[in-house]
Amino acid sequence: MRRINPMRCWPASHPLAQKNSVTLQELSHEPMILLDAVPSKNYFITIFKEKGYHPEVAYSSPSIEMVRCMVGQGLGFSVLVTRPLCDMTYDGERLVQLDIEDDMPASTLIMAHLANNEPTRPTQLFMDYCRSIELTPAHF
Repeated sequence: MRRINPMRCWPASHPLAQKNSVTLQELSHEPMILLDAVPSKNYFITIFKEKGYHPEVAYSSPSIEMVRCMVGQGLGFSVLVTRPLCDMTYDGERLVQLDIEDDMPASTLIMAHLANNEPTRPTQLFMDYCRSIELTPAHF
């Protein structure tokens, strides 16, 4: 359905949050808060290692909102592919999400179902809707 490039997430107060973009090399020197969920964890670590960098993972969580809250508290940065519509964390801190300069493999959003199981009517309606709209980065 769509290829989504990862972006970095900083607390709004961080000096690098004022830049338009950042490199993986710059990020590799900062504490990272890793989204610890399969396959995200491996994907985020791999984009660094493929460039020869080793991120300093300071904290990890399987919850994207916990990751965002830790970033908001200034505990480090995170790399995410989702783009919540709100730049505020649950605990009221503002985040900045901007692109990473380096070329890297994009994450792919797909839609699938088992060939031998027909989708239910609600599922089919959802699939038809997804095919009818143009998904843009603003949706993520």
